[in-house]
Amino acid sequence: MHEFSLMEATLELVSELVPTHSIDQIISLTLRVGEASGVVPEALGFAFEALAEQLPYSSAKLKIELVPVRCCCQSCQFTFAPESFIYECPNCGNLHAEVLQGKELELVSIELDSWNSLSPAPVSMELN
Repeated sequence: MHEFSLMEATLELVSELVPTHSIDQIISLTLRVGEASGVVPEALGFAFEALAEQLPYSSAKLKIELVPVRCCCQSCQFTFAPESFIYECPNCGNLHAEVLQGKELELVSIELDSWNSLSPAPVSMELN
C-alpha cells in the first residue's frame, strides 16, 4: 500500500509549510487526486487517519478532490475524457493520446483555525 508512504510524505510537507506554533490548529488538508494516478483515495484516507492520530493535528480532516482523466489526441488534437483505460480518440480513433490531467497528486490547501486558509502553490507528486 504505497498510499501510506505518500501520506507520510504529505504530512511531512504540511509540517514544513505550517509554522510550528500553528500546527495544532489545522482544520483540514485538501488533496487533488487524479483518477489515473494509481492512488486509491480510500486507502489514502485510511493512511491519513492512521498517521494523523499520532500528530498534533489529529482532529484535522482530509478532503480529497478527484480529478478526471482528460486527454488530447496526438493526431487530430481533439480533447476528450476517455471512456476506459484505453485512451482512444472518439474523434479519429487514434490510440496515441497525451494525458492532460488525471495523474496528479497535489496538496492544494491547508485550512488553519487561526488564519485564513493557507493555499500553497499546488505541490505535485508525479505518479507515472
